[in-house]
Amino acid sequence: YKASLVLSGSIIETLLLYKITDKGIKKYKLPNMNKNKQVINMGLSELLEVAKTEDLIESQTYHISHFIRNYRNLIHPGVEQRKKAIEASKRNALRAWEFLIDIIKEILT
Repeated sequence: YKASLVLSGSIIETLLLYKITDKGIKKYKLPNMNKNKQVINMGLSELLEVAKTEDLIESQTYHISHFIRNYRNLIHPGVEQRKKAIEASKRNALRAWEFLIDIIKEILT
């Protein structure tokens, strides 16, 4: 189930990158950065911030995507040990899949 959770986060990252660059945004300066950063070099968390700031996604999508991002971080062994409360289970994988379908519809429409 871990693989499906990781892939869900990667799909969201890819869709956000598409949506942001489709709007003509190539570089962006977030409040916590000193300079503009190439969008192509941003991680999921930064892409979510850009999409939220530019009103490219709904607030609910932003929060659900962060929820899935936390699952995706389970791929790192140290993170998995520190966050035992997050379980890569069938239930959580199905939940992420349902959220992912809604997120895909929102981003691609």
